[in-house]
Amino acid sequence: MWDTFFLAALVGFLFLYAPGYAVLRAFRLSRIIAAVCAPLVTVVAYSLLAAAYEKIGVSCSWET
Repeated sequence: MWDTFFLAALVGFLFLYAPGYAVLRAFRLSRIIAAVCAPLVTVVAYSLLAAAYEKIGVSCSWET
């Protein structure tokens, strides 16, 4: 049971940090700033994607 918990936590961490970190590093921000601000950028990006999907008529759920 603990292995499933840690796997879920790792996947959640990756989905929250990886996209924002990659975007911020692409803008040549330092690693520390990119790591600290990554969740904010990722959440904003996910929210904008959901709004854009709705505007163009693509049905989406929490899974997408």
